[in-house]
Amino acid sequence: MKRTGFGGSWTEDKLRIVRAYLIAYRTIFTGNEKAKFLRTIYVDAFAHTGQRTSRGEMIVQEPLFSAEDEPQLQAFFKGSVRNALELDSPFDHYVFIEKNQIAFRELEKTVSEYPLRSTETLLGDANEVLSRWCAQTDWKRNRAVVFLDPFGMQVEWPLLETLAKTKGIDLWMLFPVSTVLRTLPNAGEPPKEWAERLTKTFGTEDWKNEFYSTQESITLFEDEETLYRDADIERVQAFVVSRLTEIFVGVSPKPMILKNS
Repeated sequence: MKRTGFGGSWTEDKLRIVRAYLIAYRTIFTGNEKAKFLRTIYVDAFAHTGQRTSRGEMIVQEPLFSAEDEPQLQAFFKGSVRNALELDSPFDHYVFIEKNQIAFRELEKTVSEYPLRSTETLLGDANEVLSRWCAQTDWKRNRAVVFLDPFGMQVEWPLLETLAKTKGIDLWMLFPVSTVLRTLPNAGEPPKEWAERLTKTFGTEDWKNEFYSTQESITLFEDEETLYRDADIERVQAFVVSRLTEIFVGVSPKPMILKNS
């Protein structure tokens, strides 16, 4: 997904985009005789608290946006829950997942304001909870829209494979390109922990050849090879798209880019 600006109208603009998509999605199932028997589900796999990580934590866990952006970002995520629940043609069921207990309690309060909606709130890590939920869902009778919008590189590749295998999910994912770039040193390999996180995120070690090239330098004693980073936003984006096309039937070739400028 692409964000073309994080100014005063960011929240309103993005909520309108999401709402328009959800309305169009629901129209397919209410207006198509063959699709009417299918149950539609809305899944929001990450509820954001606005809490920032301590400086001692790994960079891969950092949020995607700066501290000054967080009030608007939180307004968006809170608004997105209501946005989905307040559709004139609502989904048949709603699933909200949150790992943080404090945020989970706030989420439950918000959801409780809509007693006429069929909802469930699940506490736990999205990789585990959502994978388990997919396995327990009958995909012959159900279809879902799933939103993955983590602060950092928390989404692991096996989860994406699980979602793809259902063949019943439309996925919207906010991919942390800026976080990926921060884990890639300009020269030399990333630290072991960062490299392992990148492999879990992409489901392959091919990112090493994709984002780095080897340059040979001549010294007084022997030739030396050094790794240099080739990656930029466009290159990471292209690699993500290529990876997703390996498991999903249809992937947008030109995803939106969201910037906190």
